Amino acid sequence: MPDSGATRLLLADGQLTLVCSGELDLALRAELEQARREVLGLLDRSLVVDLGRVTLLDCASARVVLGLLDESRRRDVRTTLVCPDGPVLRVLHLVAGPVADPVAGRVAGARLLRTRLAPGRSRSAS
Repeated sequence: MPDSGATRLLLADGQLTLVCSGELDLALRAELEQARREVLGLLDRSLVVDLGRVTLLDCASARVVLGLLDESRRRDVRTTLVCPDGPVLRVLHLVAGPVADPVAGRVAGARLLRTRLAPGRSRSAS
C-alpha cells in the first residue's frame, strides 16, 4: 500500500515549520501548494521545511518546495531545510540546478540539515 503524503504547519515562538511526510507526488501537489501559500502568508523571522519523513518526491513537488525556499530567501527569512541524504535530496539538487550547493550545504538559499534515511525506506524519487 502506498505511503500517502501529508503536510502540517506548526507555529511556535516565531518559528514556522512546514512538516511533510510520505509521498509528495501529483496526488498531493494541491495540498502542498496550499501549504506553500499559507506559509508565505505567515512568514516572519524563521522557517524550517522538514522533509525528513518524505519517502518520494516528484519534480513538480520539488519545484513547489524550492519556490518556497527561494521566496523565503528573497524576504530575508532565516530558512532551514531538513532532508535525508538519498533520493529526495538528489531530486532537489537536480531540480534546483545552480541554486543548490551541496558542498556549502545550501539549497535555494536555505541552510541544509542532512538527516539519515530511516531504515526500511528504500523508495526512489522521480
